[in-house]
Amino acid sequence: MPPPPVGLTRLGELVTWRWAVTVQRLQNTTDERPDGADAERSRRAFLRAAGLGGALVAFPSLFAACSSDVAAPTSLAPQALDTRGGDAHAHSAVVLNFHSDIGVLNYAYALEQLEAAFYTTLLYHPYAHMSDRERRLLADVRDHEIAHRDFLRAALGDQRIPALTPMLAAIDFTNRDAVLNAARTFEDLGVAAYNGAAKYLESDAYLTIAGKIVSVEARHASAIRDLLQPKSGSFAPKAFDDTFAPDVVLAAASAFIAEKITVVNASERATMTQHSTGHIGMNERDTNDASRPMNRRAALFTGARLSGAVAVGLRVASVPVALSVLSKQAFAQSGLPLAVIEVLNFALTLGYLGAEFYVTGVGTAGLIPVADRPIFTTIRDHEVAHVAYLKNALGAAAVMKPMFDFTAGNGSMKGPYTDVFSNYATFMAVAQAFEDTGVRAYKGQAPALKPYDDILTAALTIHSVEARHASEVRRLRGNFSEMTPNEGWITRNSTDIPRTAPVHAREENTIQGGVDVLSVTTVGRDEVTEAFDEPLTKQQVLAIVDPFIA
Repeated sequence: MPPPPVGLTRLGELVTWRWAVTVQRLQNTTDERPDGADAERSRRAFLRAAGLGGALVAFPSLFAACSSDVAAPTSLAPQALDTRGGDAHAHSAVVLNFHSDIGVLNYAYALEQLEAAFYTTLLYHPYAHMSDRERRLLADVRDHEIAHRDFLRAALGDQRIPALTPMLAAIDFTNRDAVLNAARTFEDLGVAAYNGAAKYLESDAYLTIAGKIVSVEARHASAIRDLLQPKSGSFAPKAFDDTFAPDVVLAAASAFIAEKITVVNASERATMTQHSTGHIGMNERDTNDASRPMNRRAALFTGARLSGAVAVGLRVASVPVALSVLSKQAFAQSGLPLAVIEVLNFALTLGYLGAEFYVTGVGTAGLIPVADRPIFTTIRDHEVAHVAYLKNALGAAAVMKPMFDFTAGNGSMKGPYTDVFSNYATFMAVAQAFEDTGVRAYKGQAPALKPYDDILTAALTIHSVEARHASEVRRLRGNFSEMTPNEGWITRNSTDIPRTAPVHAREENTIQGGVDVLSVTTVGRDEVTEAFDEPLTKQQVLAIVDPFIA
C-alpha cells in the first residue's frame, strides 16, 4: 500500500483512503490482468470484424503511476470536488474522440468501469440485513458489469483508455436505500447512455454488441427498481426510455470518477443520412417488392400496402423527451426505404401481439392477483403506446392487426397454452416468452435502421423498455431452473416453458465479436451468458410467433 499523501490528517479521511486502496486492488485482480496471446488474438479478430480504424485522444503522461496506487480523496464527499477541472481532476484527463467508433466504445468502457467498481464495493461492504435473495441478485449484476468491462477492455486492446479511479465515498454503503437508489441511478444512466450513443456507431458489429449490453443494463434497472418498490409500476417508469447525450451522462458521472472525461467530435457524427435509392414516394409503388412471393404471415410483418408518404422524424434530445410527439416532415418528400418500412412493420406486428395479449389478460377477471395487477397494467399501457407510436410513424404503410390465437394453436384455439387466460402460471410463462422474444427481435433489426438516427434511437428506447418488462416478468415467476430464484436475465439457453427453446437459442454464447469473453474475465460461464442478450433474426422470430397468428 502506498503511504498516505501529505495532508490527510483526519481519521475519516485516512479510513476512506485505505478503503479506496482496498477497493482498487480488488478491481485490479480482473481489470489489470495481462491480456495474453488468446485475448490479443480475440481483440484483433473483433476489430477486423468491425472494419474499424481511428483513435482516442488521451494524456498518457498523466497515468504514469502504478495501477495499484489510488489517489487519496481530497474530501469525504465527491460532490464537493471541483467538477470543472479543479482539485478532483488536476492529476488526469481523458478525451474521447467520437470521430471513430473507438471513442464511443471507450465511452462505454468508462461507464462499465464505474458500475463494476460500485457493485464490487457494494458486495465487499454489504448493507445491514441484506437478504440472501438481494445478495444473489446484486452479485449477478456485479458479475455482468465486470464481464462488460473486461470484454470492452480486451476488445479495445491498446486503444483503450486507462483504468479510471472511482470516487464512491459519498455513498453510504451501510444504508440500503442509499445504496439501491445509487444503483438505480447508475443503471438508468447506463441505459440512457447506450441508447443515446448508438447513433454514433458506424459498425454494425459494434451496434449489435451495444444492443446486447444495453438490454441487460435495462434488466438490471428493472430489478433494482423492483427492490426499492416491489410489485409496482416503477420497474419501467415510462413507455420509452430516456436517451442522454454523452456530455449529459459524463456530467452526471463526474462526481464518481476522479479523472475528467470529455468528448470531442460528437456533433459531426450525429447526423442522419438517407439512402439515395429505394424510397417510397407519395405516389410510388415498388413493383419489384410487389412481385416477390409472400405468404400470409410474412405479409403481416413486411406490410401489404407500401404506398403513401412515410414520415418519421422523431427528434430525440439529450434530456428526457416525450417520444410520442412526432414530426411528419423529415421524410415527407421521399419517404423511407423499403427495408426500414419492413423493420417498423415487423416491430408493429410484435407490438400488436403484445398489446392484445396484455389487454386481454388485464381485462380477464380473476386472472391476475390484485398485488400483481400494477405490473401487468404498466406493461399493457407501454405496449399500447408502442403500437400507437409505430402506427403514427408508418401512416398509410402500417400493416393491419392480424387475428391472434394465444393458445399457440394457429387459429384452432386448442394449442398447448389453452389455459393462458384462466391459469395465471400459464399467462406469466407466455408473457415471459413474448418479452424475451421482443427484446431479441428489436436487437436483430437495429443495423437496418442505422442510417436514420431518430428512428434507430426511438426503436432502442422501446427495446430497452421491453427488456425491463422481461426482467420483471421473469422475477415475478420466481423459481426457475436449478431451483434458484430467477432474477430477470437469461442463463445460457435454459427455459422451463414447454415449446420455447427457440426463444432462447444461442443465449449460451460466450464469444462476442470474436472475443472469447471467458478468456478475458474471471466471471463464470453462467454470468457471462447472462451479461449479453443475443439477437434473433426475422426468420427466427417469425417461426416463434407463427403459432400465435390465427
